[in-house]
Amino acid sequence: MSGALGRSRSGAKSWIAAVTERLDGFRYPLLTPFAPCFPLRRLLHYSFREPKFHTVRGNYMQIWRLLLPCLIAGSSALSGATTFYTSLASFTTAVGTPLTFGFNGLVSGGNFLHFNSAAGLSQNSFQFVGTNGSGGYYLGAEGPTYFSSADYNRGTGSSIQGPAATSSFYGISNGQLTITMPAGGVTAFGIQLWDVLANDSSGAGTDSVRMTVNGASGTVVTPAYSGTAFIGFTSSTPVTSVTLTGTAPEEFPTISNVYYAVAAPKTYSFVGACSDCSGNATAQLVLVNYTQGTALTAANFVSLSYSSNLLSFTLLASDNPSINGTLPVTLPSPAQVSISGPGNKILFTQSSGSWCAGCAADTGTSSTWGLGSLPAPSGVAPVGVPAVGTGVLAGLALAMAALGAHLLKGSRRQGAA
Repeated sequence: MSGALGRSRSGAKSWIAAVTERLDGFRYPLLTPFAPCFPLRRLLHYSFREPKFHTVRGNYMQIWRLLLPCLIAGSSALSGATTFYTSLASFTTAVGTPLTFGFNGLVSGGNFLHFNSAAGLSQNSFQFVGTNGSGGYYLGAEGPTYFSSADYNRGTGSSIQGPAATSSFYGISNGQLTITMPAGGVTAFGIQLWDVLANDSSGAGTDSVRMTVNGASGTVVTPAYSGTAFIGFTSSTPVTSVTLTGTAPEEFPTISNVYYAVAAPKTYSFVGACSDCSGNATAQLVLVNYTQGTALTAANFVSLSYSSNLLSFTLLASDNPSINGTLPVTLPSPAQVSISGPGNKILFTQSSGSWCAGCAADTGTSSTWGLGSLPAPSGVAPVGVPAVGTGVLAGLALAMAALGAHLLKGSRRQGAA
């Protein structure tokens, strides 16, 4: 059948040749993230040419043993993919409804402000810092009628302006705008922008502007005289910072609106066996942009709901609670977590399992945290899930070993046929 993978040795050779060519990361640099595939490539290359490899154990078993890390590497390489967009409409289609903010609250009319420092400008938990390549800084905010309406009024309100790639007039040799995201990063980010040409009041500025994200770059050409451009991206993993650079001298990228999205919130569940309250106390902690194994911060906190037969309360981010500690990479597990808000809204848990809520109301010596569903405290099987004893595990291991032996025997027979 045309196009199908044949069973003949010659067909197998053709297929193997095609695969080995694509696994050669040294010839094809784009495949270098698949480095664990290189041993598999060498085995595929020789296994259909050397007689000593023409056995099941010497060929296919080794191929499958090497295939797993290869597939894992490929999955990992693709998991951090970044996709760029030069249209706000396509970006919105990909993201849904992004969060957005502008700069009308900074300046208006013909006013301007300078943020020429290492601290730059902080807006909506984003930090904007413009550097000039010579140890100095360049960043400003302008109202739409500042200097020339043709330059600064594109119908989108006030704006901020980063440095040009180079400017003899402003002493810029290697201008760059660095944008640092809120704690935890973002999974989508975009800006509405245009360029202002130095010493020009006609709105003639235009440039190819590059946004760089974790080594990947996207570019957009800004329009002269009217309208705005858009450059943005989506990422499968949170991004913590980006850089924006121009290419032409004396062209200053000017931003009027920012669009972004954060990862969907995750709910972590707590169960504590009561020492003074009855049964178990439970809690649901909702976090955003949090990576397990790292320190908890206020920026991660969305809400906490706690309940026992003696005490119930809810904390929201608007309550400005204090939160610290770490949820382990591997859950379910006890964890060192401290969350406290106004009144008696306190939950304190220790890595030993000890815990308290209100810390004058509920206490216990056994607790656990989990992602999603409620786990049971250490030593107690979850409701509806039978505990698996050592004997059962041993039986399962023997059954799996027997099945493996049977499959191997069948493979040998097939190889001898």
